[in-house]
Amino acid sequence: SIESSMGKCSTTGRTRPKRGGRETVKERRARQKAAAARETVEEVRVVKKRGPAKERVTAGVPAKRDPADSKLRSLAKLLAQIKALKARVKAGERLDAQQRRKVERHDEVLLSIDELSREQAHEAPSSSKRRIA
Repeated sequence: SIESSMGKCSTTGRTRPKRGGRETVKERRARQKAAAARETVEEVRVVKKRGPAKERVTAGVPAKRDPADSKLRSLAKLLAQIKALKARVKAGERLDAQQRRKVERHDEVLLSIDELSREQAHEAPSSSKRRIA
């Protein structure tokens, strides 16, 4: 049978003792894990200190938004991308097929933005106008 000679002295065949005062890999990993846990605890404490329980928001969880508002925001982002692509075309750059299809949707995106903003204007409550009796 073949015996492992890893960590053994070549002349005596004995294992060498560890140097004193040195951190082993196992100890280092445990120390790093504990440090990461402490950092996480500190981050959680900061989140909890922000306000009363009703206003508290967990980190990374977005607040719920109106679907029409998020659609309008995504269309505005798409319009900005289309404008950037048109500027690249003017500069003489060639676009691939997907980019050309996006540029072709320019009018459609403008119409969609216009429709959504009209809908939001009609749905907005007129609470700012008071009736005088």
